Amino acid sequence: MTQRPHLSPPVLQEGVHLQQIQPLKVWTTLTGEQQASVLQVLVTMCQECLVLQKEAKDDHSIPLPENHPRPS
Repeated sequence: MTQRPHLSPPVLQEGVHLQQIQPLKVWTTLTGEQQASVLQVLVTMCQECLVLQKEAKDDHSIPLPENHPRPS
């Protein structure tokens, strides 16, 4: 799995102003392979969040063997 970058605010010197990043402009500079990679990471992140929420919601109501699929 790919590692997610650590997001922390940049340390700015006095008088330095950041320009706002335009997502569409950045997206159009990526190659098709890079766009596919970004989309795959986003889909994986969403799936992980949804699975964790579903497990947390369902764990209390369904016994463990029925809640988790058996390995094939």
